[in-house]
Amino acid sequence: MPARARRCHAQLVLDRSRDIQARCAMIKRRCTHGTGGGEQGFDIERVK
Repeated sequence: MPARARRCHAQLVLDRSRDIQARCAMIKRRCTHGTGGGEQGFDIERVK
C-alpha cells in the first residue's frame, strides 16, 4: 500500500472513530443513568 494511501486510510479511520465517539456522547446524554466505560464500549459495538 503506498504511503499516501496509508495516510489517507488512517485519516479516514480517525474521522470514523471521532464520528462514533460523537454518537456515543449523544446516546450517553440521552441516557441519564449511564455507567461510563463499559456502556460506551457497547455503544461503539452497536454503532459499527
